[in-house]
Amino acid sequence: MAPIALYAVLALATPLSAGPIEGLWMNPDKSVIIRMEPCGEALCGTVTWASEQAQRDARKGAGRLIGARLLSGFERNSRGVWKGKIFLPDYGMQVRGKIQPVDSLRLKVSGCTLGGFLCRTQIWTRSDGPVAGSG
Repeated sequence: MAPIALYAVLALATPLSAGPIEGLWMNPDKSVIIRMEPCGEALCGTVTWASEQAQRDARKGAGRLIGARLLSGFERNSRGVWKGKIFLPDYGMQVRGKIQPVDSLRLKVSGCTLGGFLCRTQIWTRSDGPVAGSG
């Protein structure tokens, strides 16, 4: 086997790194930032910052938002899609979810209730920290 072909086979056989989705991510409303990081064999997302409004909304269903694990058990399949559970703090419920990296700065985050009756998709962006001027 030619060296280039061998490298191509090895590249396909080697699992991709979790790096593209690890780090800080902000929702489209700029009201919540989560940290994606390893938790056991999977990746999880924990709220590190939330606006006052997001914290008030979360109290309706789940209580405390900062420190809450919103994304859990995310594992990547062979197509590069991460699947796991998404906790919706406003409703106090967990739904099936998936994350697809759009590029190095954006994630497509989707969640559906059991049976897939209600689904929602958001584009989250990489974050350096809290939004200036938002409580």
